Amino acid sequence: MKKQENLIVSAIKWGANLDRLIPFSPIRGLSKFLFNLFSPKLKEACLNKEHTTSYQVGLDLYYMIYAMLSSALRVSWSLNSLNVFLKAIFQNEDAPRIKKEWRKKYGEGPPGFLVISPTKACNLKCYGCYANAAKETDKLPKEIFERIIKEAMELWGVRFFVISGGEPLMYKDKGKDFLDITSKFKEAIFLFYTNGLLIDEKKAKRMAEMGNVTPAISVEGFQQKTDKRRGEGTFDKILKVMRILKENKVLFGISLTATRDNCEELLSDEFI
Repeated sequence: MKKQENLIVSAIKWGANLDRLIPFSPIRGLSKFLFNLFSPKLKEACLNKEHTTSYQVGLDLYYMIYAMLSSALRVSWSLNSLNVFLKAIFQNEDAPRIKKEWRKKYGEGPPGFLVISPTKACNLKCYGCYANAAKETDKLPKEIFERIIKEAMELWGVRFFVISGGEPLMYKDKGKDFLDITSKFKEAIFLFYTNGLLIDEKKAKRMAEMGNVTPAISVEGFQQKTDKRRGEGTFDKILKVMRILKENKVLFGISLTATRDNCEELLSDEFI
């Protein structure tokens, strides 16, 4: 199975490298062709019992990876980011051994990913958000934050982390911020929920250089719904941030919370 996974990685990276040598965008597409060609093998690798004994968990993993890679190839994700992502997902050499030992000891596999909320501080005061109910000074000490990531990688074989908040980009402890800490763990992927307003050209360039962080920007729907909950002008600022991320080839997505006020808009053909 490891040979098969290495073949998938090599083929996609080879295609992506070759695509960048083609000057005319209409005829680029070798990486996408190879990705589609190997997607059945990708699915087989995700369902491999070395990764998980749960068929549904494996299937969900496949759909998540497929969606992220499809988006990455569509926006010409930086090769650095592509390399980090593929290595974390497919070339995690320690995971099979760790998961086997864990199942032998506990009768089931270790957690597949970890959610960390390093700070409750936020630059917005969105109506109904739980972050408003906590002290803004609540945060994980830098040493604890790093230790959690390190031990999850070493003891569980985890390579995928979800960072929640508060606003992760407001985290700072002992002179180190969120990007300082995640940049130390180059073999892991960090998806972080953010309102996006603290992302500027400098941060976008840094994220592109790191290659292992991907922001999920929170919106409530279109402009009226988003500005109503998050503040006047927020929607336009988010669109500007998205342009900056796209120009710097940083893979990003959006985060949606369905409520009785916006569920119809989120499920509308226009929004989707």
